[in-house]
Amino acid sequence: MPKPLPDSRGKNTPAAARGIAAVQGLSGRGAIIVLVILAIFLFEIRAILLPFALAGAIAYAATPLIQWATDRSGLPRSLIATGVFLLIVAIVGGMAALGLPSLVRAGMSLVTDLQGSLERSVSQAIGGGNIELFGR
Repeated sequence: MPKPLPDSRGKNTPAAARGIAAVQGLSGRGAIIVLVILAIFLFEIRAILLPFALAGAIAYAATPLIQWATDRSGLPRSLIATGVFLLIVAIVGGMAALGLPSLVRAGMSLVTDLQGSLERSVSQAIGGGNIELFGR
């Protein structure tokens, strides 16, 4: 049984009975080690967490719209949530369909004329001056 601690009334009651988490043996250095291990773990599984983070962000952003539509229409929340989800998928799909071909064309032109693209970018950055590398 944990060592009783005095409460606000001066009585000795166990810490767990007062709702205080009694963590014994975890120093500041130990807490830092646990946080570092947790950070490394999260870094290693970041590819797995990305879809869940995106889903959470979309759900957070869509909740007010879903709640408003549910209150206004009286339809079941699940039906409205499905409709909002399909609307979001349609918007993202439409943006991808409209933007993807031009993005592919720009990528292909960049790859086929990489030297010319780099020369134009550098000349715009330095204003037409000369750059000498290793005395040449």
